[in-house]
Amino acid sequence: MRATILLAGAAGLCLALTADGGAQSANSPKVRYYMDVSTATGPLAGGLRAMMRGGGESRSLTLSLGSTLSPTGGAPRADHFMPAGALIGPSVPLVSPSPSQSGPTQPSTSEPGSPGQPQRPRGRLLVYWGCGAHAGPGQPAIIDFAKVADGQFPPNLFTASVPFDTPPNAATSRTFGGYPVGRVKKPQAASSIVGAHRVAGNYSPEIAFSLAQDFLPALHAQRAAQADGSSLLSWNGVAGATGYYAWAIGAGQNGDVIWWASATTREIGGGLWDYVAPGIVSRLVPRGTVMAPSRTSCAIPAEVGGAQTIAFLNAFGPEADFAYPPRPANQRTPWHPDSTVKVRYKSTAMVAPSMGAMMQGQQGQEPARQACRPSVGGMLGGMIGRKKC
Repeated sequence: MRATILLAGAAGLCLALTADGGAQSANSPKVRYYMDVSTATGPLAGGLRAMMRGGGESRSLTLSLGSTLSPTGGAPRADHFMPAGALIGPSVPLVSPSPSQSGPTQPSTSEPGSPGQPQRPRGRLLVYWGCGAHAGPGQPAIIDFAKVADGQFPPNLFTASVPFDTPPNAATSRTFGGYPVGRVKKPQAASSIVGAHRVAGNYSPEIAFSLAQDFLPALHAQRAAQADGSSLLSWNGVAGATGYYAWAIGAGQNGDVIWWASATTREIGGGLWDYVAPGIVSRLVPRGTVMAPSRTSCAIPAEVGGAQTIAFLNAFGPEADFAYPPRPANQRTPWHPDSTVKVRYKSTAMVAPSMGAMMQGQQGQEPARQACRPSVGGMLGGMIGRKKC
């Protein structure tokens, strides 16, 4: 089977580049559907009861239906009909967002530092990379939060070699529906998605496909302190994984935030936090950006303070792609797909520091500095701590 890459063009026209180098004219599909399939372990997986036990395992689906068509017969509606083994009922609703009823937001005229306004951030981001007992030369790369707030954002902070593969959303679609939204039934630890799937709605042609790949196995990761001050992050091999990428984040001294990634060069963030296509992973493994699928451990350098950071691990998985009508074998024949489907897989793990390690990391720090430490949540969301000091 020939691999096909769609390159978007003007007026919905694109070129389908085949593996043999040929080009085929094609229209962008009327409907795009993404099915993101994830297995997760760690403190945030498995609900509150599992969290109290130190962590659990969960399976999740994220469904995104984007269409260039308007709904017929009233409000938009669509459903994904699942195999019985999914254990979430015969179907799940793909919910469309309601039109916003709020008016435009008025710009604030308050002075910086006044009540209700974010304070000027303090501290720095210290970036480390590579597996090993100690950080390599040229580390850490230092980013000052105050300079970032002034618009002096450092170039090449995040990797540009791994683009985001963004699913359809309300902003990029005439009509959109997604799952999960609200209090709906979600996959269980025993759920299986193997079998026939069907998507039907009033703004999309009916889509039907079958999956042979189930949720990836759980990724069980653990961390052990080493005598040299580093910590060893280790995990089980996940069947079907195409490669692994690890990163860690934690609080340093004097309001600093520490960030580490397993890549052999400064390759942090970007698409590496998300799903990455197998073809891209296969190019990143030889470069050292992604660890090989045979790898099952990585040392977090002593300078990172491995025992006091929160570590994350991604096992990238396979993909399944479907299109209707299928691409014609004759590349001279134009292709006009009504719909395309992409099913993406990954397995993730989160390893939190023990309470003892967290308390040890806070000993000896000035109380005022502790109070002004940028929030890790804020770092993940916007790279700038917004805690008032």
